[in-house]
Amino acid sequence: MFKRLAVAAALLVFAFVLGAEETSPVLYQIDLVPSGKLISRDLPVLKGTNYLLHQYPTGTLLSVRKSTV
Repeated sequence: MFKRLAVAAALLVFAFVLGAEETSPVLYQIDLVPSGKLISRDLPVLKGTNYLLHQYPTGTLLSVRKSTV
């Protein structure tokens, strides 16, 4: 009985390790007018006339005018 329990526990740990693989982060590129770009960690959200985003890799909250995107 102990062997079955040990095997079941080992399989459970192995399945957890396989499922816990890190996935690459989703990044968004924002092209700026007339030139340049920003990389965002999350989907930019339009609030009024500005886009709000978290810059990659620092996570700094930025506000970018809609007219410059």
